[in-house]
Amino acid sequence: MTKQSVLLLEAYGNSGEVLVDAILAEGFGVVVATHRALFEGYSERLRGKIDTTLFVDYASATIRADLVDAARPHPIAGVVTGWEFFTPLAAEVAADLALPGNDPDLGLAARHKWHMAKALHGAGVSHAVTVHGADLDALTRQIESNGLDYPVVVKPVENAGSIGVRVVEDPFELRPAVAEAQNWPLEFPHDVPLDTTVIAQSYVGGREYSVESLASDGEIRHVAVTEKATTQGAFRAETGHTVPAPLEEPGRGRILEETTKALRALGFRNGAAHTEVKLWNGRPWIIESGLRPAGDHIVKLVTLATGTDYPRAYVRAATGGGLPEVDAAQRHAGVRFVFPERAGKVAAVPAFEAGEGVVEGEILVSEGDAVGGAADNISRLAYVIATGSDRAELDGRLDAAVKSVQVDVE
Repeated sequence: MTKQSVLLLEAYGNSGEVLVDAILAEGFGVVVATHRALFEGYSERLRGKIDTTLFVDYASATIRADLVDAARPHPIAGVVTGWEFFTPLAAEVAADLALPGNDPDLGLAARHKWHMAKALHGAGVSHAVTVHGADLDALTRQIESNGLDYPVVVKPVENAGSIGVRVVEDPFELRPAVAEAQNWPLEFPHDVPLDTTVIAQSYVGGREYSVESLASDGEIRHVAVTEKATTQGAFRAETGHTVPAPLEEPGRGRILEETTKALRALGFRNGAAHTEVKLWNGRPWIIESGLRPAGDHIVKLVTLATGTDYPRAYVRAATGGGLPEVDAAQRHAGVRFVFPERAGKVAAVPAFEAGEGVVEGEILVSEGDAVGGAADNISRLAYVIATGSDRAELDGRLDAAVKSVQVDVE
């Protein structure tokens, strides 16, 4: 009997090798679709784990048909991706190959923030008031005609990683915010064209969390709730994540209930989902959701804290398998990111030294690199992941590890 494989839409990035390992651990072969230039940059270790590489152009108008044609000769059991930009494509390719997947007719709603807002509103999900405009004048008119009060949050409709996202305190700040949001017409690194229209949303206060979920044949199960830490001010870059989030009932239950409602509205049927949510005055507000595993090493935190191998569970769900039982967290796990205090050039980079409880870490820059301020998730200097028997022990280990990373920027 021919061994079945899983099609991975891109292995580039910090989740790529994690998903490759999960596919192999589940007993499948690995078929990766990528750009030839990106494949050349894969490590020898990663390339050695891939059975078949499909060289495609994700920016092509015919990418859906190209992927289906390239995949048909292989016995594919499922389609997975850790790349947010490719979640609609994954649903479409899975449908064309008659494989388990999310609703392809709702694929855009699970990726494009304006279509997402309309889908959530239509399903009665608690979601920020959202308006949409092609340029500054159109967005200004929509803010005024819909009676949005400042502050508002301005976002590009198709980007990710907090790029181009800004909290705008008054109308005078709107022009530079819209200009920044529209400054990213292409996705990196595949050069996929992005819609450059912009949304503005009413500002939602409260603590921010994310819910890490799995689905198989329409059954949804929430595996963990993650506490999110961000910078303050106009830009809200994510500075760290912790599993489990310190949430009491009934707040936790309300968050999970609203997340389920949102995911159903977005056509979540098979695979993994990462939903960002705030709890404000006891009420959960869905910020946005991506039908793919979380980035920022959160899948590792879920595995470390709960004992559930989250990447493997994703592969199992995406290939029509069952869902894992969800148990209480066995320990605490967290990641913290090191940002530059100012924009400049990296003058010196230390060797990374793991401290007590630190399970992983990496310096992300090299001497001579230009770095920006802490405006988004691409401005990071380093990260550290640690575990602890309780929250206090975890925080102590992470704080010590972050302080030990001294990257000089001048």
